Amino acid sequence: MPGRRRRREIAVSYAFLTPALLFLIALLGYPIVDTFYLSLTKYNFVYDDDPAFVGSGNYAALLDNSGFIDAFVRTLGFTAMFVPLFLGGSLLAAIAVNAVPRFSNLFRSAIFLPIIVGESVTGVIFTWIFSRDFGLFNQFLGVIGLGAWARGWVADPRYALMTIVAVELWLLLGVGMLIFLAGLRSIPTELYDAAAVDGASRTQTFISVTLPSLRIHIVIATVWALVQAVKLFGVPYVMTHGGPAGATETLYLYVWNAAFKFFELGQASAAGYVVAVLILLLSALTYALGRAGREA
Repeated sequence: MPGRRRRREIAVSYAFLTPALLFLIALLGYPIVDTFYLSLTKYNFVYDDDPAFVGSGNYAALLDNSGFIDAFVRTLGFTAMFVPLFLGGSLLAAIAVNAVPRFSNLFRSAIFLPIIVGESVTGVIFTWIFSRDFGLFNQFLGVIGLGAWARGWVADPRYALMTIVAVELWLLLGVGMLIFLAGLRSIPTELYDAAAVDGASRTQTFISVTLPSLRIHIVIATVWALVQAVKLFGVPYVMTHGGPAGATETLYLYVWNAAFKFFELGQASAAGYVVAVLILLLSALTYALGRAGREA
């Protein structure tokens, strides 16, 4: 009785999956629902006894909140700088590693190593490196005759966000390199042989063979970079705490400050949901563009 046996196998499978599903619901489902409820309330967990339902009031208030809007614009600025540099740097690193197969494991490990260090340790290290008076970076500029360029990189609002971009690139470039390295090694050598027979130069081969073959990997790397940019938190929190003068306060830092500095859980929950929706929209848009490109 194949039908009965099949139903029994399915029932056993679901029986084994049920504990894991209940675990996920407890750890993910409940917090998501509870946070959404809090986003519809006014609740300062230090001064208020219970949440007061305000409906969409918190979401409407965000539109008039200059701090939230500034954090939103600042996050977009960081994203505009970080994502192109991440994609370009990751692709160049992957090409360089792929070009020297004898030492590829060593170079790949060296480039990927920073992400193992972690954001907190990275923030502490680079706070010292970019220190105005004792930082290694300013000392290096002095050694090569560019001492006039030395400045407080994380203490000056004009350069703080760019410094965070540089640190995040150092931290995350290895992930993009692995994505593109996997793509480069999956390209059939016959395509390069055909391009060589046609007399294509290296630049022409790169444009006509390499880039089209990496389209799906570019989409994956772009989505990953966008998500990392929008949820930027660890490095600026450790290095600047959102300063100087709010120059590095991103959306995630705004949510953190609203919740744990000003104790406004309703406002923080609403801002957190806006950030989550933004990440989903950016991911969906990038995926749609990549799919349209593959079908073109």
